[in-house]
Amino acid sequence: MITLKQKFFDTIVTLHYSKKTFKSYWVWVNKFLRYHNCQHALSLDSSHVEDFLTSLAIKHKVSASTQNLALNAIVFLYKKVYKQPLEGGINAIRAKKRLRKPLVLSEHEIQGILNKLTGTNKLIVQLLYGSGLRINECLNLRIQNIDFENHRIRIVDSKSYKDRITVMAKSMEMCLKSHIEKVKSIHNSDLKSGKGYVQLPFAFHNKNKNAAKQFLWQFLFPSCKYSPCLNDFIGRWHKHANTVQNEIRRVVDSCGIHKRVTCHTFRHSFATHLLQRGHSIKIVQEALGHSQIETTMTYLHALDIDIKKTISPLDTLCHSHPSPLLSE
Repeated sequence: MITLKQKFFDTIVTLHYSKKTFKSYWVWVNKFLRYHNCQHALSLDSSHVEDFLTSLAIKHKVSASTQNLALNAIVFLYKKVYKQPLEGGINAIRAKKRLRKPLVLSEHEIQGILNKLTGTNKLIVQLLYGSGLRINECLNLRIQNIDFENHRIRIVDSKSYKDRITVMAKSMEMCLKSHIEKVKSIHNSDLKSGKGYVQLPFAFHNKNKNAAKQFLWQFLFPSCKYSPCLNDFIGRWHKHANTVQNEIRRVVDSCGIHKRVTCHTFRHSFATHLLQRGHSIKIVQEALGHSQIETTMTYLHALDIDIKKTISPLDTLCHSHPSPLLSE
């Protein structure tokens, strides 16, 4: 008998959602069912969903984004898995949405971080900042996605399975070519030892039996360890995101930067610095792969006001009446 978890996973895969989405959605579906004493989902209705979402906001004090994630997971369960959408609206008490501005590093801070990074970790961060990539987009890059002729990078099957083209920094060309030569050497060595396979998207290996061993399909940042790929053939997946994030955290601390810097911070900085240099918001939107221009407009906060050039009214007052104010 197929379990609900398996049915949920099969639906996710069929609709080409990511495994990351499955993990986050299933957590909230599981919590929803446990909240109602593991009753069958089809015995519950919109009022039960409202009760659960309200408890998240009032009792557990979750953020608006977390509450929305829980709602999306439950709606997916009924609409896509059971194919029985919830009837009526869901009028739960909603968590208050906080208007957060993306954390952006200064050019000086980014230069300091890059100066202390080495090897592939440095190359990855240069791509995150230089091309505005998400960490998963960067690690999923394959050799064929790098276009040196036109100085651009092709992102395939990104968020929501959308492809896009983004800029590649010309200053990275020599480093990338040198890195690719090293990857090619590793791949050739793997082939000689009967390995050298790579996981291919969807069922492409059924169309091209030799693609899994071709260099153009290899990951740009292969793992240092072997693992099973296609039909238990041995090959290399890409480098793990946690490895990069841990190194960034270590370097940021050593630089004395007291900010919560993540891999995504460099994507925020890429967008903001482009806007500061006068590039149109439409170009930035396309480079980032945003569907809605409103999403890209969150980076305009950096252009609204320049704190460094803003004179405090107290300074103006002290300049106009120096003696009385200073003495008091």
